[in-house]
Amino acid sequence: MGDPALWRHRPATGETDRLPLDETPGFVVLTPDPATVVAGLRSGLARLHRSTGARTPLAPGPDEPGNRLNGGRVGPDGALYFGTMNEAEAAPTGTFYRWDGSSLEQFGGRMPVANGPVWSPDGRVLYTVDTGAGVIRRHAGWTAPPEDLIRFEPGWGKPDGLAVDAQGYLWACHYGGSRITRCAPDGTLDRIVPMPTALVTHCTFGGPDLTTLYVTTGLRDRDPTIDPMAGHLFTLETGIRGVPARIFTL
Repeated sequence: MGDPALWRHRPATGETDRLPLDETPGFVVLTPDPATVVAGLRSGLARLHRSTGARTPLAPGPDEPGNRLNGGRVGPDGALYFGTMNEAEAAPTGTFYRWDGSSLEQFGGRMPVANGPVWSPDGRVLYTVDTGAGVIRRHAGWTAPPEDLIRFEPGWGKPDGLAVDAQGYLWACHYGGSRITRCAPDGTLDRIVPMPTALVTHCTFGGPDLTTLYVTTGLRDRDPTIDPMAGHLFTLETGIRGVPARIFTL
């Protein structure tokens, strides 16, 4: 793996900036201030200046040793929803949290790698991922018990980051599976999008029409002579409008 950093890419110009960090970021979400983001770091949530790296701690990190913060998104209620993971991906010490700017609440049970989470376009259903078990779950609200929605066989790779489009369909990245799948809200498989590298990690919609899917991939333990596209950022023109990322207002 490379050294921890926050990357910023400008599609219109092709410019890319890299901000070195001293700990691994699991996710970032936008704030009303274009110069700052909220980052999920090993040590906890922090307000991070995108150019200088200056940070202000906001909430402590996970209370389990060997854990770090993983994927996170802002929900329809304005709160921040995120997962934690066991860095060895072995012990079931990861879980999900909701942070509203003051209180930190846990939900969703324990698992080695808690991923997702995303909401349906109408804000009624929360989707989360138990990556180790290969399962995408749905919650009728974040306090409701999770129900298994999709269970992928091992040959598909492990479901990782999620995105949702305006039609309510889920786009799931498959870590180790060289693919992205699009599934209906009832879990029915709609399509498979092959990817030219194995470790497909996360995706989100962007672009002027919100139809471009931006996809991150992993470089972890990959041989560049075998998997030369590992660790790159990809764009996919889907022709389907996505749901824009929400801004976290402190």
